[in-house]
Amino acid sequence: MPVKIANFLSEYDKKKVSVDVGALYHLEKSALERYLVLSAVFSTVCANSDENIVSQTFENIVFRPGEYTKVGPDVKNAVRDFAHSLRAYTTEDASSENDLVVCESWAVIEKALRSFGRAI
Repeated sequence: MPVKIANFLSEYDKKKVSVDVGALYHLEKSALERYLVLSAVFSTVCANSDENIVSQTFENIVFRPGEYTKVGPDVKNAVRDFAHSLRAYTTEDASSENDLVVCESWAVIEKALRSFGRAI
């Protein structure tokens, strides 16, 4: 084997050992779960005009069975605010106010999901 290739492979092996592959998989899983949940929520918002249906569908998409019954009113309000503001942002008014409510509401929801051990 040529010396350059051997040196490259040796360097590669040293760097690979220093990387926590398990942490990378966890990070990837978190990103995928967040993407899937948000994509499903966006689809729901665009497909339904009734905010109650959007909120209920959102609850079913984001929370696993039994989780939503354990959250407090702050999370339930965040779900409603998120659904309302995302709908308004995507279909009526893409304002910075609606964007801010979406971001702040999602932070509350994501914190609740993490409290259930979700990798999101």
